Order: sequence, then C-alpha cells, then structure tokens
Amino acid sequence: MSSRRFAAVLGLAAVAAWLMTGAAARASEGTVTGTLSAGNVVVQPFTATTTGAVALRLEWDDPSAKLTLFLLKRGPTGAYTRIAAATGAEMPQLIVLNVVPGQYRVRVQVLHGTTSYQLWTRYPTAPPAQPLPGYLTIMFGRSMIGAGTASCALRPGAVSLLTIAGLLQTRGIAASSNATINQIGTCTGDTRYATWDELATLRDSSGAGA
Repeated sequence: MSSRRFAAVLGLAAVAAWLMTGAAARASEGTVTGTLSAGNVVVQPFTATTTGAVALRLEWDDPSAKLTLFLLKRGPTGAYTRIAAATGAEMPQLIVLNVVPGQYRVRVQVLHGTTSYQLWTRYPTAPPAQPLPGYLTIMFGRSMIGAGTASCALRPGAVSLLTIAGLLQTRGIAASSNATINQIGTCTGDTRYATWDELATLRDSSGAGA
C-alpha cells in the first residue's frame, strides 16, 4: 500500500471512528465544490455552538495539483488564528479536531495546478431547546346534546353530550364548549342543543367551560 493511500485510509478511519462515537451534540454538515487554480483561496466560515469535533475532508480530481487545508478560529480581537492544518502530500486532506463554541473558518489554498475540488465539513451544533409540551383542546361544537326527535328528545341509542363529558372527566380530561345564543335549548332539524341549565352542568360538573 502506498504512503498516500495508507494516510488516506488512516484519516478516513479517524473520521469514521468519530462519527460512530460522536458526542451527544448535534452536528451540521455541508459540501462545497468548485474549480481552483494556483494562487486561489476559498474561505468557508461556520459557527460551532457547542463543544465537539470538527471534521474536514478535502479532495480534488487532478493528483498533480497541490491543495492545502487550514482551520482557523476567531479570537477576542476579531482576528483569525490557524489552529489546524493539512499540508502533506496525501489526498484527500483531512482534519479532525475537538473545538469549543466560536466562529471558525475553513481555508483551502492551491499551491500549484488547476483542479476541481470537493470540501466536506461537519461541525458541532447544540441540540435545540426542549420544546414546550403540546396541548390538545377538545371542543363541544355549539354544545349539541345529541341527535333529537321532533319533540326535542334524544333519539333512541343517541349518546348525550353530558354522558360524553362525564366519561372524559373520569379520565382527567376537560373539554370546552361553545354555544350560539339563539340555538340554546332548541331543536333544529335532528339536533338538540343544550339548555342554559345543561350548559351550567357542563361547566360545573364536567369541567366543560364555555
């Protein structure tokens, strides 16, 4: 195995090991591609929002070209300082480094040749804040007691809204109800609506506040 291939295998193994044993922190990743010639420089900024590992992988198509890879960190004065570099003869170039929260830059430079390249970056980001608990509201639309007859009685087999509200209450669930003023205590078509007294029962006994 050539030294170049051996170094690449070791580097990929390091990246793979990090991915498999990665910390609890989340990570963001991305890929940048393009073409560079001698003297060209590409700078890719990112922000690490938590402590964790940065993994960088740079590869290019023309093996006769020479590319270098640098990782820089922004200091208190705003200046960026190099904290890691991959400048050897191997391809791809690899950097794996633990970092603290802060602003960083990845710098790719072409020493000689012209070639297309691919830069893969992965850096730590803090997991999102725990979301607030979800809430479910059960609404008794227009406080319809149930299917009614022409005489405003419940149809045989119909289940009263008061029964449903009571069953929910035994399970620790309170529902909400609303009502249309001109429908209270009436029957329209085959629907019977709650009376004022039934609305009060829903509010006081079943927790179904209007």
